[in-house]
Amino acid sequence: MNKKQPIVTVMALIFSLIVSDILYLYISKKHTASQAVRVYNEFIEGRRCYGSESILSYVTPTREPEKRYTTDYFIADSTGDGIPELHLRTSREYIIFTYRDENMEWLHSFFSSPWEYHLLQNGVMVHQVDIGDTEIIGGIYYNFFTLNHTGACVPGMSFGWRDVNNNYSLDVDDEYYYDESDCTPDKWFEQTKEYIYINEEGHQCIRNEVDWIRYCEAK
Repeated sequence: MNKKQPIVTVMALIFSLIVSDILYLYISKKHTASQAVRVYNEFIEGRRCYGSESILSYVTPTREPEKRYTTDYFIADSTGDGIPELHLRTSREYIIFTYRDENMEWLHSFFSSPWEYHLLQNGVMVHQVDIGDTEIIGGIYYNFFTLNHTGACVPGMSFGWRDVNNNYSLDVDDEYYYDESDCTPDKWFEQTKEYIYINEEGHQCIRNEVDWIRYCEAK
């Protein structure tokens, strides 16, 4: 009998078990992700509540059906675990729900200036802040981040621009920052070109932002 045969058999068995475990985890996660999307859609369609709150609880400001906020939503994975979150953005707040233990759960909210928060196609979020100081010098800062499983923000890259000469244009007289360090305009544009661009009207725009789905218009 070949002495190597038992070793080969054992190795093959171990390999088979590893592959089976990986396949099981993959199928399980895909199933959970599918269930999460189903639950989110039921909430959006008004067939499910989060606790005692329905979708209309967030859309209508004073529980008056004839009044409502402009509301958008999108489903994307912002925690990086393969299970998507439901992002709900009204003109009053930005709420993020996650799926856990077969239920929809609150994960995080932004109540101040929800329109400053942007969602990218890869699930990363961007806080775009228009700044100004006592000298009325403006500029824009971009802070990229994700969320962990507890809902805490996990900081990523950041960069910004300060309009020193106050002419509302990015030029050599302004100040540029990348990850809290000063940099030259050329280096700044090179480092940020895959994240932002200047449109035909001269406005800075964020690349790869999701196409939010409009739930309703304000009235």
